[in-house]
Amino acid sequence: IMETEAAGRTGGSYEPVDGNSQKKLLYGVIAFLVIVIIALIVVIAVVAGGNDGDEGSPSVADDQEFVFIAPDESDYDDGSGSDLDCTPGEKVFSQTPFFYTIEICDGLYVYGDLFYMGIIQVTSSGAIFVDAPPSMWDALPVVAASVTDNPITTVMYSHHHGDHVGGASQIPGIEDANVVCHSDAAAKILDRPDMGIPACTTVLDLTADNHTYILQDDDKYVILQYTGYRWHSGDDLILFFPRQRTVMAVDLVYPKWIPFKNVGMAVNPDGYLAANHFLLDNVTSEIYGGWEVLVSGHVDLLGDREDAEINIEYVEDLKEAVHLAESNANLSFVAVLNDFGWNIDGTN
Repeated sequence: IMETEAAGRTGGSYEPVDGNSQKKLLYGVIAFLVIVIIALIVVIAVVAGGNDGDEGSPSVADDQEFVFIAPDESDYDDGSGSDLDCTPGEKVFSQTPFFYTIEICDGLYVYGDLFYMGIIQVTSSGAIFVDAPPSMWDALPVVAASVTDNPITTVMYSHHHGDHVGGASQIPGIEDANVVCHSDAAAKILDRPDMGIPACTTVLDLTADNHTYILQDDDKYVILQYTGYRWHSGDDLILFFPRQRTVMAVDLVYPKWIPFKNVGMAVNPDGYLAANHFLLDNVTSEIYGGWEVLVSGHVDLLGDREDAEINIEYVEDLKEAVHLAESNANLSFVAVLNDFGWNIDGTN
């Protein structure tokens, strides 16, 4: 029937179309529809979650737990991971060609789709689940089960925006997990019950002066840092997995991409640039040194320190170009071209 319907009529008879061509066309249509659906989910999540980093930081509810302690890293690690080979592996796809996991090392996995990424850290008897993009709504339990049978014991939100954590209700066992986030993120989530994001149970009141917290789950630990710069949501946390030399900094650096949209939707461009420098200079371990693998939360590529350095160069060049444009409002296009050696005669 498919051959008959798809065939072209020639001389009063049907000519079957190549089956492989039909399959390629079908796969192409399916891929296009999936991309459209993901794009719609992202738009809805962004609108629902709101990018309210330019708003004042609301106070946290009185019944929320505050954590002020930034313990010494030596209490959590003896340096036994110094010889780990943490070269990221290949993508392993789950059920569809759109949802994948990447093994880093020592039980650390990156999961993602075409546009979003998160992290799963498997511990001796549990697992840490970082972020939960709604674009992976049905896939979140699948990717979790693909790397561990352990229960999810800790959930961490990088920040409160719905396009990154709007699917958290789909994380298996989140109702029994320890949900960790910055105090401002906790308040904003409580203020938007319509988003359906599970509330934080451990609230980190981190500031520019008290910017580091170490969270331990079984035999693994994570260093959470707050830059002190209001550059994206106002409650952004940088999550550093020192044994694996892997950092997750969401909406900050986009490996092999320019920082879209509007420089990572930065509410403060200077703060955005300062946060990039913080990522390179301050996210480090006394035991294992600096990070080597970057999980950006967006796109489907892992990054490295060079990506962060290039991002800083790009933003500094962009800033300089804007200042040049502001100071030369009446500068002609021809004059600009001549500055680049075109030697064009004419004005305006």
